[in-house]
Amino acid sequence: MVKILFINPNSSVEMTADIEREAKRYESNDLEVDVVKCDDSPSAIEEPIDDLIGGLNAVKLLQEKATEYDAAVIGCYGDPGLDAARSKVDIPVVGLFESCTYFGKLHGIRYSIITPGNWLDINGWEAMFRRYGEVDNIASVKCMNASVETTSSVSDEVIAGFVNEAVQVDGASTAVLACSAFAGRASKISEMTGFNVIDGIKESIFLAKMLVEYNEY
Repeated sequence: MVKILFINPNSSVEMTADIEREAKRYESNDLEVDVVKCDDSPSAIEEPIDDLIGGLNAVKLLQEKATEYDAAVIGCYGDPGLDAARSKVDIPVVGLFESCTYFGKLHGIRYSIITPGNWLDINGWEAMFRRYGEVDNIASVKCMNASVETTSSVSDEVIAGFVNEAVQVDGASTAVLACSAFAGRASKISEMTGFNVIDGIKESIFLAKMLVEYNEY
């Protein structure tokens, strides 16, 4: 049995419940996933200070619980605290965006990011792309002009419109719904558009499980 701890670095009860519903879909006889939030964090991670606080709290929580699990996921697209977490615990730790970079490219070279926020957030995304060496693999970044907390109220039709534009106009092979607030919507949007859409929940869980099994050989 592989046990994975999925940490939501923010304190939102609603978002954590959405993540948990999606994560539990992938449990099996040999996989268990526990989803927890960071109670002392902001309710949404949108500003650089939120990223710092959420990352620190995620690392602290992971240090407390690491001995109970085989691997962990930091469930925010900024991958807050990921490097620090890996330096503090002995189990594999993966990030949401990191996982999407791997799985997105399995479907084609270039992928697009669909995210809450607005054009002011582009610099943050550019920094992420450079950190992971993904600059040449990004077809586009689509900002929905929504906050993290209002993303769940954005209709499937609106999101599908961004996906269609990313693929048909920008040349993306995959669209990444880049916020945990999208949890559970990738499959529906993929069905609506006929294009490959991922939200990172499944991808990060499967990557973490693979690392556990890989380390056993």
